[in-house]
Amino acid sequence: LDLVNTGEINSGMLISLMALYVLIMAMLWIYFRYYAKQQLRSGKDWLIAMTTVVFVIFISAYLAKLSPLLIPVYFVAIVLSTYFGLRTSLVITSMLILLLYPITSLNSQFFFVGIMGSWAAALITASQRKNRNYVAIIIGTTLVVFASSVLYSTMTQTDTASMLENAGFATLSGALSAVLAIGLSPIFDLLISSISPVKLIHLSEPSQPLLRRLFLEAPGTYQHSMMVANLAESAAERIEANALLVRVGAYYHDIGKTWNPQMFTENQQGFNPHSLLSTEESVRVIFRHVTAGEELARRYRLPQEIINFISTHHGTTVLSYFYSQACEQAKAKGLPQPSPSDFTYPGQIPMSRETGLFMLADTTEAAMKSAGVTHLDAAEKLIRKLVRAKMDQDQLVNSGLSFHDVEEIIQAFLQVYAGQFHERIKYPDAHPVPESTK
Repeated sequence: LDLVNTGEINSGMLISLMALYVLIMAMLWIYFRYYAKQQLRSGKDWLIAMTTVVFVIFISAYLAKLSPLLIPVYFVAIVLSTYFGLRTSLVITSMLILLLYPITSLNSQFFFVGIMGSWAAALITASQRKNRNYVAIIIGTTLVVFASSVLYSTMTQTDTASMLENAGFATLSGALSAVLAIGLSPIFDLLISSISPVKLIHLSEPSQPLLRRLFLEAPGTYQHSMMVANLAESAAERIEANALLVRVGAYYHDIGKTWNPQMFTENQQGFNPHSLLSTEESVRVIFRHVTAGEELARRYRLPQEIINFISTHHGTTVLSYFYSQACEQAKAKGLPQPSPSDFTYPGQIPMSRETGLFMLADTTEAAMKSAGVTHLDAAEKLIRKLVRAKMDQDQLVNSGLSFHDVEEIIQAFLQVYAGQFHERIKYPDAHPVPESTK
């Protein structure tokens, strides 16, 4: 910061810089404390994020002497947007630019181009979460950085030679930042607990061993999973949750049924093996698909975020069909009513918006198939009844879903079924046109 190059410390500058950095740290603390509690889930995530930021800070001390426009803040924007989300990327990158601003001797062009380029890089990267178009990230970031540099030079009436030189430095920084961020993504995939879009796309391929096994051994469950994926993805997009994560979680949520496929109605062809079992034995078999799914997922080294869909898709709900059957049997024998806890799934309640909406999608699809509903009016009544049941059983209390989110999820489900039933959704008319009188 050139504070001691004159032989004495500039105390005024030192105090102001300390105040700036304390303010930046305080703002970041407030952000992560109140607005992004789940973004960096482990110490390893924090280590990777901070290492990325510190790397740029240290390299900036040298690059700033050549040209402030060489500082690769766009690298941080792309990495954080990929693994920790758009909002976290924008907040941290903006704070990083403020932190680096004194290192550039308060170079206003660095500030202008840095803000424009890093926001563009984060936005473009976030928009490519599904298909990961690397060319779009590299070219988009580079073009915005170049255009921002030229725009600034034009507004400040910089001479042509300086404008081209600055544009060249900025373009080089933007291009190399994007290439480096993309090139290092396999390493980040290994180190960061947050699952990346690249890994999600890889896990969604039908050639994946577990998905292929599900298709061959439990084709009915496979088809159920595909339909649930469509429902859940539609709902996730509507409430701006992670749609790709939800879709991939749907693919794997019932892999535990490969343990004994014929025990589940969607894979049966006429004969129901539960007719040969007692109620207690049937319950143990049904419950087993949750724990077996978790075991399979860990054996195949699926990420924890996918395993969460397996362990929470039934939550801690009561297996109502067999519980009712057990109650009837106990009544017929004159025995006390069985405890609902003996018929409660051995899972966990959803802890995120994605797993919360997925529970609703899975329940909805299973019930729609079981009830044989083919009309939207009946579908809406059934869906609202199912949602209310989950809420009454406190299954969504830790999911982060609001009442507005739940209503949007219901409407998303109805839109999907409207296409399946070939019906139109009847929207309430807020401004009805009065009938003309003659």
